[in-house]
Amino acid sequence: MKRPFEEIVEENADWLFRYVRSKTADRETAEDLAQEVWLRAFRAYDTYEERGMLRHWLARIASNTVRNALYGRPEIVVFSLDAAQDDADPLLDALPDMEAADPLDEVERREMVDEILSAIDALPEKYRQVMTFRFLMDLPVDEVARRMNIPAGSVKSSTHYAIERIRRDLGIPKKAKGDKIMTCENAKNYLFMYAKGKLSPERRAEVAEHLASCPHCREIEESLEELIPHIEFKREAPVSHFLLNFEGETVSYSGVASTWEPSFLDDFDEINRILADNGGKIPESELTIGIGGHGKSVKLNAVFINEGEECGFEVCAEDEFHEYEKMTSCPRVYPYFEQYFSYTGNLPKAGEERNDLGCDGYTALYRAVPKSRGVPKVKQGNGVILTEKGSYNYVFAARYVGMDETCVLRYEFE
Repeated sequence: MKRPFEEIVEENADWLFRYVRSKTADRETAEDLAQEVWLRAFRAYDTYEERGMLRHWLARIASNTVRNALYGRPEIVVFSLDAAQDDADPLLDALPDMEAADPLDEVERREMVDEILSAIDALPEKYRQVMTFRFLMDLPVDEVARRMNIPAGSVKSSTHYAIERIRRDLGIPKKAKGDKIMTCENAKNYLFMYAKGKLSPERRAEVAEHLASCPHCREIEESLEELIPHIEFKREAPVSHFLLNFEGETVSYSGVASTWEPSFLDDFDEINRILADNGGKIPESELTIGIGGHGKSVKLNAVFINEGEECGFEVCAEDEFHEYEKMTSCPRVYPYFEQYFSYTGNLPKAGEERNDLGCDGYTALYRAVPKSRGVPKVKQGNGVILTEKGSYNYVFAARYVGMDETCVLRYEFE
């Protein structure tokens, strides 16, 4: 017996909208098309046979709806990259599964799509035109050849060149069909935990493959390896915290740790039971694990806990200047709970770093400075950490602070 159609809509509305949104130029168009998809699915639901393929059935309706809209309304941009009509080398096969249940993969996919679209825009005119026809309008090789008045072989060779250039520009290593690809922006989310030696084996292998083909990220990772032994949480402090920014990069890392103090449960073993019973997902009715807040000048990209376990998260509140997140998934919690964060955004002004912890505790500020600028001189703070490997040295300030105190780091170059 098939379930009521209303249940189907409720369970699948989020991922289906993201699917349509990834293929269209604007949100309003995506909302209209998503409504059209559900209308078509409702009309066809009587003929659907329940064989565990519901998502594939809905995705096929969505794909056909978007494709039909393209030919009826040329202003709609469709993102494909799957090269389904011929033997072109696909990039989309390497992206995370569009229907993946893991929200982290969905975020990674959307970011990857944006990066590839920007790379297409940066191509020379000839190759940009080929990629637009092939992968934005989803036209077969023969149709592209006809429109551009060039041989089909030229379309294929131009496609191959353009894809290889996109791989190079985005730092994407050549990988087997079906594998995920990791760009520099993706990899930087994991470099701190990779250097710390606390990623899952699968994620570590992905990062290692990227580092093997990207000298720039490898330089950052090697510098981190030398810094990390200097970073430590102070267990005697109520809260222990660190913040690390890089000059010349938009990536930053931070961490916070404290003894686990459940607000309404007896002990962390009970919390772990709840997490285990829900497959790591956090039921809002039983548990909330907050992440904290940060300025809106940065974007939170990834969250990890003690042993490098990756966690899901979402924005739960915001004001004019700050954004606050909570975890949506977490494999387990520990008596001494560590959280590590990866951000991208605007770097504080050169020569200065400051942090208001907002509570009694210990905080450490680190700034990675390029070795090419020479050895920095600390004007306010603790000192300089010189590294042998990598392209960065570090300046830092670390101290115990009260609720209303600010930790400040200032430095200059002679």
